[in-house]
Amino acid sequence: MSIDSQTIEVSWHQNIGCCVSIKPFFRSYSQSQADFYAPFYRGSSVPDYYSSDFRLSAYNASSWGAQLKYQLSNWSIALYGERYTSGDEGLLKEKSNADPALVDFNLFSVELGYTF
Repeated sequence: MSIDSQTIEVSWHQNIGCCVSIKPFFRSYSQSQADFYAPFYRGSSVPDYYSSDFRLSAYNASSWGAQLKYQLSNWSIALYGERYTSGDEGLLKEKSNADPALVDFNLFSVELGYTF
């Protein structure tokens, strides 16, 4: 009843002058399916261990993006963008069930900070 997973992340922290920094990154994640996972249960009796939680399915995910930060004295402002994709293509071990809940999304945020 185990799940095997692998993660690799690479990022570069680069200062530009005295006040600006940029941090591009890439992250890749892969996991196998739990033995007791099934997206839908079809049977007359419920087994001892069963879950339809999609986080227990086999899938691959990758994300990439960057953070741009400006620091002036105690104040800072940061812009952040990320692209996240997931799917079951290229899995090392074939999955026995389809996963209806894999998602792709873009994330953008602005952060205003004050350090005291």
